[in-house]
Amino acid sequence: MGYSFLAWFRIEHEYCGGICRCVQLEASAETLKLLKRNKLLLHIFDGELSVLGMENALDEPLRLTFFGYIKDPEVYMATEFGVDAGAFPVFSRELRGVKNFPLPDSALKPAFGIEVEVSNTHRVEEPQVLLLRTRRVRWRYFLLDSLARSDLDVVDTRHGSKAVVFECEPAEALHAFVYTSDKEIPLQLHSDHRFQLREKGSAKVLFKCLPNMGVRSLAMATFADGNRSVVAESYIIP
Repeated sequence: MGYSFLAWFRIEHEYCGGICRCVQLEASAETLKLLKRNKLLLHIFDGELSVLGMENALDEPLRLTFFGYIKDPEVYMATEFGVDAGAFPVFSRELRGVKNFPLPDSALKPAFGIEVEVSNTHRVEEPQVLLLRTRRVRWRYFLLDSLARSDLDVVDTRHGSKAVVFECEPAEALHAFVYTSDKEIPLQLHSDHRFQLREKGSAKVLFKCLPNMGVRSLAMATFADGNRSVVAESYIIP
């Protein structure tokens, strides 16, 4: 019998809408020693990582550790790393706390870690997908010049009863009106959302598709209640 998969992972990202090819995957120093000692093969290519071994290659189960680094600054900025500052998600069959996870001796902090146990009794037929989440923020469209009106609607054309609703308020310093989403929307290269600008109570469309929001749209906003938070902003000029 030839080599077969002992572990197989595919890294996907909500921001990219599929496999994340800008992730650099590396094995820990201890894992590299275990792979060499047990004559296991490690394949890393374009967001996928696999470990292969011959039948009955292992005398006992092994626990392997890998790290993922996001090489693209835009994708890194779009990644949701968790509630606690500095935390990163750890993927394994049994989720382990970040405090117990062995970090590499490197100045560059990994975006995430993978820990997996491999053994002779467990063979893998298809990749386990590890999904990195994207940041979710409220979107704001600033309407300027002749569009600075409160009698317009930003309409979600794709989500029916679950449609995002935009609330209007004046932005006096800019002589504009700002339309803010009532809920947080994920940042994506190719968004599932499509918003139109229409005249209120009318089918007349002023903009068929308002701009998608990406990492470069991120800004800090202060709301009427005094709360400050990160939002995504776009300025619409006719």
